[in-house]
Amino acid sequence: MRLNGGESVAAEQRLVSVEEGRQQRRKLDDRLIRIGCAASDSDAEAASDRRHFREQAAFAHTGGALDNDHRFGALGEAFEFGSNQREFRVAPLELPRGPRRHLLLAASISQGAPQAFKSQDRVMRAGIALGRLASIPDEGSHMNGRPNIVLVHGAWADGSCWSGVIERLQAEGFQVRAPQFPLSSLTDDVARLRQVLEFQDGPTIVVGHSYGGQIMSALGSNAPNVVGLVYIAAFGLDEGESLGELLSQGPVTPALAHLFTDSRGFGWLSEDDFVNHFAGDVDPVRARVLYAVQQALASSAFTDVMGVPAWKSQPSWYLVAQNDEAIPPDAERQFAARMGADTVEIPSSHVAMVSHPGEVTELIEKAAEAVGAAAAR
Repeated sequence: MRLNGGESVAAEQRLVSVEEGRQQRRKLDDRLIRIGCAASDSDAEAASDRRHFREQAAFAHTGGALDNDHRFGALGEAFEFGSNQREFRVAPLELPRGPRRHLLLAASISQGAPQAFKSQDRVMRAGIALGRLASIPDEGSHMNGRPNIVLVHGAWADGSCWSGVIERLQAEGFQVRAPQFPLSSLTDDVARLRQVLEFQDGPTIVVGHSYGGQIMSALGSNAPNVVGLVYIAAFGLDEGESLGELLSQGPVTPALAHLFTDSRGFGWLSEDDFVNHFAGDVDPVRARVLYAVQQALASSAFTDVMGVPAWKSQPSWYLVAQNDEAIPPDAERQFAARMGADTVEIPSSHVAMVSHPGEVTELIEKAAEAVGAAAAR
């Protein structure tokens, strides 16, 4: 039988796809042998093995059976890690009803008969429902008793401003996320925060800087896995208030003196104001880098009115930046006082997480210890 040009190309692509799948499944089989046999692995190696196992298993299930002798059954099976965390077995488990977090896995759910899973004649035990496979936390997450941490950047910044804090928190075993926010509207920014919170598996502390405090306050009372809020030189508005109304009550602060709005309605800081006032205690070379990556804020953010703020239903912590030239330090103290926040003050510019990452991390850890102690009671 002869194939025309289109059929030939399609056949070649199919062969490449089959070969790629075969190689991927072979990697999974090798990984499973390692998990089942390497009883002498270090904890770090074991954690890496489990992480790769989850990734490979998700691929294998969505891509089809591994092969005739090594295949996954339906998602109704469960994996349960044994006491040494390196062996597993397959056991039937009824999946919870309702929406599932991982779209790729949800799309592949089948109701086939349970299948045993065996690799190289070694029966291995395991511990997680496949339906939640992609959302299982690694070592260092809340399974060690610590909440997750989500960091919310403010206006004229991005997620990289948290780098020093992230490094310290990760070194202490926290699971950390610092997503990018569009800053296109308060509604869009809150939606992004909810998106990130949805895949946090377990209790989560949200930390906001500057306008990031506005974002997390706007969560209101509808934030099921949030257990605490940490404000870093951040806005803490009450119901019915707006940023514009607040800022109009006093003189323009030095960091915002030359704020300009582009043709699309987004506000930007000038380089001089950013380097000398917004980030006044940061090395000028670093400050200019921060200026270069600033994200503009939509002008509508100044007129958005706050609903019932999240701090009215969540325990809160506040860091006042005593040398802040963007938000007046006295305003920060008022925010902290009316929310009943556990408050610390440090001699910092507005970007305390950049110039004083150690002190910021200490406050976050203090909040984590407090919510952990409260949960244990």
